[in-house]
Amino acid sequence: MLSRHDTTWHEARCVPPLRDGALHVWRVPIDIRPAEAAALCDIVLDAGEQGRARRFVRDQRRLFVAARAALRILLAHCVGGLAPDPQSIALGYAASGKRYLADHAAGLQFSVSHVEAMALFAFSACGATGVDVERVDERLDVDAIGTRVLTPFECTRMESSNQNKREFFFSCWTRKEAQLKMTGGGLNVDCRRVEVYPEACTSRDEQRPYVRAIAMLAPFVAAVACEREPISFACWSGAYLLTRSGRLVPL
Repeated sequence: MLSRHDTTWHEARCVPPLRDGALHVWRVPIDIRPAEAAALCDIVLDAGEQGRARRFVRDQRRLFVAARAALRILLAHCVGGLAPDPQSIALGYAASGKRYLADHAAGLQFSVSHVEAMALFAFSACGATGVDVERVDERLDVDAIGTRVLTPFECTRMESSNQNKREFFFSCWTRKEAQLKMTGGGLNVDCRRVEVYPEACTSRDEQRPYVRAIAMLAPFVAAVACEREPISFACWSGAYLLTRSGRLVPL
């Protein structure tokens, strides 16, 4: 039985319903074989995505196709009722570049982030959402970049925290990026205008969006943001992609 705010990962054999007020995060491996990518491209991606996939080469193409296919099949199930054909789902783009469902209820919001061979998806029935996953880069000069993207408060916290400075920085950065993706601002917005508590579940100001960390195995860190605090929160893990028969099955 899942708690209202369950932060542990649960292996899923099907896509659970996204009820009103819920926020679900999915973790999906996207390192698939070329033949699988070719099949998914043909039966799941729309014409625009297929054209974009052809412009990628080798590994980039595989990862792109798998991430888009996983997004479409999960969206098809989240829409509710009889799941539509994933390929027929119309995705629109706001002026900011943020994607949205064009032909379905505005109550379903989503966000995507991927790094290397892993993708995270956030699906929200409680307002706009954003998700971000990063690999902790041991080469990054966190002191130098911190002054450019962190607020003075966050820089002070990084210096005084008992947490490893590099881990602190990426913990803070993923929260910022998730919140920026939620609003659609992305990197076009000065990151120092967004201030978060790296150790806490939510932002400093209770009036600000709900922002929390997502448990990940090292060297990855992740966070999700939502327009308002969800009634329920759950994390789902599963290597699920669409097969030729039109069903989700574990790889």
